[in-house]
Amino acid sequence: MYFTRSLSSIAVSSLLATTALGSTIQLPRQAAANVVAREEANVRREAMPEGIRRRASQCLSDMKKKRELVARTAYNIGIGEAAFGKNDDTIDTAGLASCFGVAVVGTWMAGTDGDFDRAMSHTYADSAEDETVLEAFATLVGNVHTAIQGGLSIDRTVMVATDPAAYKLEDGWTQAEIDMYNKEYADYVGTLTQLTGRAPEEKKHHYDEAWRLSIKSDKAIECGPEGGSNQC
Repeated sequence: MYFTRSLSSIAVSSLLATTALGSTIQLPRQAAANVVAREEANVRREAMPEGIRRRASQCLSDMKKKRELVARTAYNIGIGEAAFGKNDDTIDTAGLASCFGVAVVGTWMAGTDGDFDRAMSHTYADSAEDETVLEAFATLVGNVHTAIQGGLSIDRTVMVATDPAAYKLEDGWTQAEIDMYNKEYADYVGTLTQLTGRAPEEKKHHYDEAWRLSIKSDKAIECGPEGGSNQC
């Protein structure tokens, strides 16, 4: 019935507004309203057949699913950014070469709830030279810590980063640069371990290889070389 009423209203309005017939006949507005009223009355008097009712229900169901799909937020973060999501939200990042990518997902315990149940940050290395590069990671750590205190149970933590062993003297790296990265890597692992109560899953790669990191709508975490298979 909803669709029939809308269709009849649109038909009369369109006839008056957009067709030559409307400008020639000059159908009075009151007459147009009467036409719509008569059609609505006819619809109300006629019982909708069961088959049409089922199809209408299916249509409404499909429309609801489409609205829910559109309502999802797809976050795509870059270097120096963090994002937080819930329900069917997705979070993605790419270009993880010499950067750190961190993904955290959790479940709210019974009787608790919060603004997010998944989080991700993308930060580049060399925090020893510039502490501001840690801001996105610090935001993730702070918000996740607050959520844990409020009842969020951490299900999984993944860290994508360059393998410390990839930095070698024979490739032109100085010992100071190697030591600095080793410490930074250890600091990330230590912070996440302290935050969640267990060490993160470490997904190491060479700095010449760019990786991607994703949190899917069902909170599954995927990662791997860009254009390659999932290694999470």
